[in-house]
Amino acid sequence: MCDKWVPVWKNEGEDIDVVVRSSFLDQQAAWNTKPCRYIYWSGETYLPPQSDLATDHLVISTTLDVPENTDYKRDQNYIYVPFFVFSPYLSSGKLFDTPANQRPHFLAYCHSNPIEYRETVFRKMCERRPGECHAMGVCDGGVPESRRDNIPGHWDSIDLVKAYSQYKFVLAMENKQVEGYITEKILNAYAAGAIPIYSGSSTVSTFFNHEAYINMDDFVSMQACVEYVCSLTDKQIDEIQAKPFFKENFLYTNFFDPGVLNGEKERL
Repeated sequence: MCDKWVPVWKNEGEDIDVVVRSSFLDQQAAWNTKPCRYIYWSGETYLPPQSDLATDHLVISTTLDVPENTDYKRDQNYIYVPFFVFSPYLSSGKLFDTPANQRPHFLAYCHSNPIEYRETVFRKMCERRPGECHAMGVCDGGVPESRRDNIPGHWDSIDLVKAYSQYKFVLAMENKQVEGYITEKILNAYAAGAIPIYSGSSTVSTFFNHEAYINMDDFVSMQACVEYVCSLTDKQIDEIQAKPFFKENFLYTNFFDPGVLNGEKERL
């Protein structure tokens, strides 16, 4: 991407050409007073506020729909990039391929945001498989005896993937159900060789083979999904694990290659 265009990153100064404005890193008002081009990006379901100093802009959104209560428009300056493409495990492949009968634990749950629906699913799993479901983050579904040591590191930590590799299943449920919002959670489970139990965007099947993970949203009820998961034999789990994870002709594994991004920088 940068063979002829080498960016110089700054956080202050008069010679700014482009400002990257994010929901978490917005300090533009503290130092930029010059009209210039803006890139708005957010890894969440919302976008940062637009700047009055923007002469032109590009929006990189992790949702298909324009967030409500914003002035953004779904036009040629609005690019959808699902958050999962930023995961290092997108192109690494499955790092652990241990069969189910050699995985000592049933289900892993590592989340820091206590979403009630997700908490309830974990609690029901613990009721069906007591002692075999473990919480490794802030949340424990109200089942404190399920807690294990918190996994250190970032959302893409290899320590998390290593911990998941000891489990047959991983709860990989999104914080919100927003179209196109697919985060790293499903890939963390895949890299560990565990089967993701997913809930979130219906577009997940656009990118991932629906036979290689369990989509809770396909079931008539939460309890029906829990019963299905708990009924699977090791042989059936291995059969699911062996399925190709990505859809055929999957583009995003090469998303950051120069050929794929060729011409995008001229958008500004």
